[in-house]
Amino acid sequence: MRAILPALILATASTALACAHPIKGLDSWGPIPVPASDTSMAARLAGLRRLNPDSLARAAAAHHDYHLLGVQSFALSVPGLGGDWTAYAARYGVRAIDGTSEMDVSGEYQTAADAFALSYNLTILKLLPEPWR
Repeated sequence: MRAILPALILATASTALACAHPIKGLDSWGPIPVPASDTSMAARLAGLRRLNPDSLARAAAAHHDYHLLGVQSFALSVPGLGGDWTAYAARYGVRAIDGTSEMDVSGEYQTAADAFALSYNLTILKLLPEPWR
């Protein structure tokens, strides 16, 4: 019993940490086109740079999808929104760009993701059918 109890506590703590911050409307976003044979940060960066954030935002809005993009660091930021993004996420959704957490990011990719999210988000905010606040 003594050997099982620490393992049970560890498993319970791990599960709790994985689910510690449920935020309504938060999801991930990762349609960055990279070859299956090369998932390196350089390939992700090149794939992100090939995408047009304005076109993607307009296509999403045309389908009444007004989610914004977020960038992970030590915390999630939603470029162009300002303030508390959780209220927006609850209403329209926020998707974190895959590969932007502090664990697996290069400065160049983080900068490109931030610029991409800002452009995408500003387009979406202009296309909202009504003010969200």
